[in-house]
Amino acid sequence: MPGRRSGTRPILTAIAVAIVLTVALVAVAPVRDVLSAVVHGDLDAMRERLDALGPWAALVLLALGLLHVLVPFPAELPNAAAGFALGFWAGVPVMLGVWVISGLAAYWLARTAGRPALTRLLGERRIEEAERFVDSGGTTALLAARLIPVVPFSFASFAAGLALVPVRRFAWTTAVGFFPLTATTVLIGSRLRSPNYADPLLWGPIVAALAIVLGLGIAQRRRSHRAAAAAAEPAEPPTVANGS
Repeated sequence: MPGRRSGTRPILTAIAVAIVLTVALVAVAPVRDVLSAVVHGDLDAMRERLDALGPWAALVLLALGLLHVLVPFPAELPNAAAGFALGFWAGVPVMLGVWVISGLAAYWLARTAGRPALTRLLGERRIEEAERFVDSGGTTALLAARLIPVVPFSFASFAAGLALVPVRRFAWTTAVGFFPLTATTVLIGSRLRSPNYADPLLWGPIVAALAIVLGLGIAQRRRSHRAAAAAAEPAEPPTVANGS
């Protein structure tokens, strides 16, 4: 019994911390107002509320990133709103930091709470899909999950925590992989005051993301071909020593 109690304590602690933090953040009026705008997909209201906060908008955006661990919503909305309220050059590092911290929070929750707790919280099918995706491709899959969000952000972070991906690898793949999408959507938001869709800065991150995905796909295919060729090679017969 003592061993079981000590084993469940980290799980209960992690869940309690996540719930208390979520309730505390939602209780803050500016966070609650911006979250409501995000959930309803009201980009105009979100931009107006963040713009009115001035520099404090960065803290509200960080709170949104932490809420994103348990309350999934499109990352493009706060990214665009950050671009409008903070501008491109401030919005990109702020939002990139927000998403890395959000990912690390989800990663920590998965490492601490474990698979049974997350399965009850999010459903077994979703967790299994995310785990299969992360397990199948290693670093390539982690980058691809950020560059092209085929797996929701938090679920990919949970899967990485459950798969015991090294924290440094998880952090840098999150930052590198999420940069093109973050830069693009923040730039779009910053240009909403005076839209210019011919701006090369707008298309640069998109082209870079496509190039990275293409390169990762080629590298993954080559590794698969080499592994298949190595498996197909016949094993050399054992050498028999001459006893004479």
